[in-house]
Amino acid sequence: MEESRKLFEVIVGRSQTCAQCFYGLARVAMAGGERAAAIGHYRRALELFPDYGAALYGLGMALRSEGRLGEAQQLLELAQRKKQVLMKVMLSLKLMTRK
Repeated sequence: MEESRKLFEVIVGRSQTCAQCFYGLARVAMAGGERAAAIGHYRRALELFPDYGAALYGLGMALRSEGRLGEAQQLLELAQRKKQVLMKVMLSLKLMTRK
């Protein structure tokens, strides 16, 4: 885990615009029991990429583990809606390529 954290920190140090890196840092922080840090990283990833479904889900789960159930539920429902939209888009594209 520590190697992953260091790698993400190096990339973030070079560019503060990598939503995937902040998401990665959040995952590492959650795995290490650092919920407050994880929540901050998830929030930063979402500032950079508001439609990042995995970050919405991760933040929702982190908030849930902190007992912040109202906030968690809103985020988890939003993540679910984003996933449903993505599935519809993927199905539409698949149908379009069959013709």
